[in-house]
Amino acid sequence: MKNGKSGCLSTIAVIALIILLIKIAPMLFTLIKIGMILSIVGIVALVVLVIYFAFHQNEKKTDDAEKTPDSDDVPPKDKEPDPDLTDEQNEILKTGRAHLMDIRRRIPYIQNIPIRTVSGKICDEADKILKTLRKKPEMIVRVRQFLNYYLPTLSSILEKYLRLEQSGVAADNTSEMTLEHLIDIKHAMERQYEALFDDDKLDLTVEMEALKIACLRDGLLTEDDFAPKTENDTKPNLTL
Repeated sequence: MKNGKSGCLSTIAVIALIILLIKIAPMLFTLIKIGMILSIVGIVALVVLVIYFAFHQNEKKTDDAEKTPDSDDVPPKDKEPDPDLTDEQNEILKTGRAHLMDIRRRIPYIQNIPIRTVSGKICDEADKILKTLRKKPEMIVRVRQFLNYYLPTLSSILEKYLRLEQSGVAADNTSEMTLEHLIDIKHAMERQYEALFDDDKLDLTVEMEALKIACLRDGLLTEDDFAPKTENDTKPNLTL
């Protein structure tokens, strides 16, 4: 009961104070009223700004997530023209990279797991070839057929298979035939990648042979040092 009386007295006191302010100091009351209105407007504006920035930040994160390349995508530095290459070489690599990215975009939509897996491995081999060509541009001319024919043809094959698969027309024999051809293409890609290092293998052999001849000439080694090792030569001597 006392609390109720105290509340009523407080309310009456506040009302009386407001009336007194209106009569005695109308200007002060007006300033207080304006201050209250400005405070309310400021709070509302702050809430709106917080909501706007929170929404904008979330939208930005979503866009960044969509633009962020997957593990299979091309690193940014690999997309930029190499100043050490000619315009023609950069253009050839750019075209090959575009074909490879086109192939990678189709792979996730393939339902047949073996075909999807082999296609991914083919892309891995093709990616290794393109990266090697960037470091060994003198080899680009040799593998022009790979860049201008194999990659776009592979993209076309996957596009047609995907169309058949999505339409429900692709039968088991179509999938098996496609898988067999993709496996052959994978082996071809592996051999193409190895072929890029044929000159290095040859140079290594020549340099080792030249070093051997120099050692024989200078008397540091003899022909016996290069004779085939027998089984006894390879076993350690454990006699005490």
